[in-house]
Parts: sequence; C-alpha cells; structure tokens
Amino acid sequence: MATASVNRRDFMRVLALGSGLAAATACAGATPAPAEPTAVPPATAAPSPPAEPAAPASKYAEAPILAEKVAAGELPPVEERLPSDPLVVECIEEPGEYSGDLRRALTGPADIGGYRAIVRESLAGWDYRSGKVEVIPNLASGWDITDDGATYVFHLRKGARWSDGELFTADDIMFWYEHMVLNEELTPTFPGWLTVAGEPGVIEKIDDYTVAFKFAAPYGILLEYLCFSGQQILTPRHYLSQFHPDFADADELSSKVKDAGFEHWY
Repeated sequence: MATASVNRRDFMRVLALGSGLAAATACAGATPAPAEPTAVPPATAAPSPPAEPAAPASKYAEAPILAEKVAAGELPPVEERLPSDPLVVECIEEPGEYSGDLRRALTGPADIGGYRAIVRESLAGWDYRSGKVEVIPNLASGWDITDDGATYVFHLRKGARWSDGELFTADDIMFWYEHMVLNEELTPTFPGWLTVAGEPGVIEKIDDYTVAFKFAAPYGILLEYLCFSGQQILTPRHYLSQFHPDFADADELSSKVKDAGFEHWY
C-alpha cells in the first residue's frame, strides 16, 4: 500500500482552508442578537364613578303591592307617607298576612254599623289590649282638658294624610264645623252631641295642627263619643269644597247638581 506523505507546507495550507471554511460557516449561520424591547407605559385606567350611597333601610314595613308602587315611582317612600309621629298598633297575637282588596256586601241598614267600624277614624280611639277598654289618641297625638272640663284642646298628628295624599289638618275639621254644621241648609238642626247645658259648642282653630272644642259646661264623655262616632268631623276640605256654595262657582255648582240628577247642592 502506497503511503502518502504530507510536508509541513501542505499541512498548513489545508489547516488554513479548514479554518476559513469554519469561520465562513459560522458567519453565514449567525443570528443577530435581538434588540432590547421598548418599554410601553401601562394603560391608565379610567376613574371609577363614586359609588351611590346605599339607601337607609326603612324601619317600617308595608304591603308588597305598595312596595311595588314605590319602586315604580307611583308612590313616595313609606316614611314620607306617614305622620312624623305615627300611631303604631302593637300586635295582640301574631302578625297577619298582607292581602289584596277587601270585598264586603252592604245589604241594608243593619250592615252599616259593621261597615263603619272598619273604615272610620277619629281623633281618639279604643284600646283593647289592656283587658279593659280605654281611650287612647288616634288621629290626635294627644289632648289637654281644662280643669273645669269644658274645653278640650286636640293636637293633631303632623303629616297624617288623606287617601289621595293630601295633608289632614285643622282646616278639615274647621270646614266641617263652619261650612257643614253651621250651614242651615246642610244641617238644619245643630248636633245634639255638641250641645251642652243647652248651648251649642264652639270649635276654634289654634294653628294648623291644633283645635279647641269649647262648651258652656263640663263635657265628661266627649272623648268616648269621639271614639264611638267621631269620624263625622273628619271631612276633606280640599275635595268637598268643590260642591259647596261657599267655595264653588255658582254656575259650575248648578251644572254639577243637574248632571248628577239632584235637586239641591246639599
């Protein structure tokens, strides 16, 4: 077998070619170093709107049908519909359940007493919880009686309202006294229950929520009478005045009387 001999000069040439090829390969396959990433400032979040303050929880409950009307904007909140000092009737046995309409039959005069017992209100009322019937404030928050028992000063509950939302004030009682009781067409005979010692009683307005009943002699059972039949003195002036000649236009009132099929305004 022939032996190839490589002198020093040929060896150096081959080594130089190999080194150059390796360098060329390295340069051809090299990947440039990645550039430093540019810093991106963080996005600025939009400021959150201030949270609405939570509505305070009501300390009063109401029927679901009324709560629905409040939510729909048809009624103001229950606190705004109540007097500033509402009468709270404590439960005797257990709370009942809210329901819908109450439907009753009025078949004749014998049913009227039971009907009035449900719908009537008065300045004073009966309290049955103590085991004996006692007189307590109702639409009046209280009263003062003079030492001689002849004058009663009633303090009305501020903020009490009629069913249409109008305020109940002393003007409603004065409308009954001045424009109904003292009107001889409407009331030919002065009420006997307001007559003491043969003299008609007098009702006076002290302010919007205070009225005085004055009599010629002591009237010891006035509060009991108001519990029994005092609803008659509560008259909505803002509604009834449209049918009264002291307030209504004569021609308009005459037209209303005719349209309703009546002969007289009263």
